[in-house]
Amino acid sequence: RSWQVLEFRRVLFRSLDLERSVEFYKKALGLQEIKRTEAADHSFTLVFLEIEERRVGKECRSRW
Repeated sequence: RSWQVLEFRRVLFRSLDLERSVEFYKKALGLQEIKRTEAADHSFTLVFLEIEERRVGKECRSRW
């Protein structure tokens, strides 16, 4: 039986090597980086990725 992902909203991954992880998800899943935010105290960085072909019309990024 095959299965299909109907919806995938948010997932959190912690990584020791951020750039390597981002490159992996770009290459393996075809994701595109849309936003990067660093904490004020520089203790962590958030990277937001999305599937490019799923973007339809106006995107509401303020929800992130």
